[in-house]
Amino acid sequence: MSAPYAFSPAVSDADLQAILAIQGDNAPQVLSDAEQREQGFVTVRHDLALLRAMNEAFPHAVARHGEAVVGYALCMLPDFVVDLPILRPLHELIGQLRWEESRLAERPFVIMGQVAVAKLHRGRRLVDGMYDDLCDRLYPRYEYLLTSIALRNTRSRRVHERAGFTELAGFWQHGERWLVVGRKTGSRLD
Repeated sequence: MSAPYAFSPAVSDADLQAILAIQGDNAPQVLSDAEQREQGFVTVRHDLALLRAMNEAFPHAVARHGEAVVGYALCMLPDFVVDLPILRPLHELIGQLRWEESRLAERPFVIMGQVAVAKLHRGRRLVDGMYDDLCDRLYPRYEYLLTSIALRNTRSRRVHERAGFTELAGFWQHGERWLVVGRKTGSRLD
C-alpha cells in the first residue's frame, strides 16, 4: 500500500530544494511543445535564497507523499514583486482591478507565485489540496489569492478553474497573452 498524500507548509531547506527540483523538471526549456500543451509548464525560475525569503514571509504549500515533497504552490507577498520583474505587469494590473465592488489593491491579497506537481503524482488533484491548505492558512489575514497564467498553458487554466479560481482580466507581456485569476481565501473545494 502506498503512502497517502498530505498537505502542509514548507518547513525546511530540504522542502525548498525539492520545490526547485520539481520547478526545473517543469521548465519550458526541458519540455517538448506537446508536453507543455498536455502537462503545463512553469515560467519563473527561483533561486534558493529568494524561495527561502518568500517562505519566511509566508510559508509555501507543499504536497507530500510520505516524506517526499511531490508538489508545491508558492506564496508570494506583494513586496516580492520587485525581485521578479516578470511579475510587475501583473502587480500593476492588480492595482486597477475590482472584485465584488472592491479595488483589489485596497484589499489584502497575496500572489500565488507558481504551482507544479511532479510528473508521477499528477492526476490526483494535489493542486486542489495545496490550494485549500494555502487558503485556509491565509484566511482571514488575506482575502484574495491571485495569479497569472499564460493563455497557452491550457492545463494550468483547467486546473485553476477546477480549483475555484475566477478569471479577472487579461494582459499582454513579451508577446504572450496572460490571464489574471483569483480565489477568495477561506473558501474550500470540498
